[in-house]
Amino acid sequence: YNELVPPHLSAAMKFWSEDACEQVRAIGCRGGYPLMAQQLHPSSMHGFADAGGLEELLEVMRSNGADSGIVEMGCAVLRNMAVSDTLSYRISAAGGIQQVLDGMGTHAWHTGVVTEACGALRILARDPLTRGSLIAEHAIP
Repeated sequence: YNELVPPHLSAAMKFWSEDACEQVRAIGCRGGYPLMAQQLHPSSMHGFADAGGLEELLEVMRSNGADSGIVEMGCAVLRNMAVSDTLSYRISAAGGIQQVLDGMGTHAWHTGVVTEACGALRILARDPLTRGSLIAEHAIP
């Protein structure tokens, strides 16, 4: 199992409970990544991001963009991370805003994706540093 886990995921998993790690093993690390990241306690979000979790999450969302479940969970994680102004800026700088918009475009019919994506954009818009990025990406007027 460990040789199949990407290095960023392996580093990020130390912030998860053993139950969460077992769920990743059960459903596969790529598909389980957003699910487990969503279960992170808010105090662990910085450690998750510092371990490369943000970039890995965005890559999983990018490479699995056709999977509405992964996109929905990924947007939920980004929403939770965006509560921190520091992480909000990092999400923007890493291309997270575009990833959320892409997910909404691909899954405009999926209530869960749209709900989580709008939630992430709403939280990101509170931060003056990321609000400019949202305007530039035409996510808000």
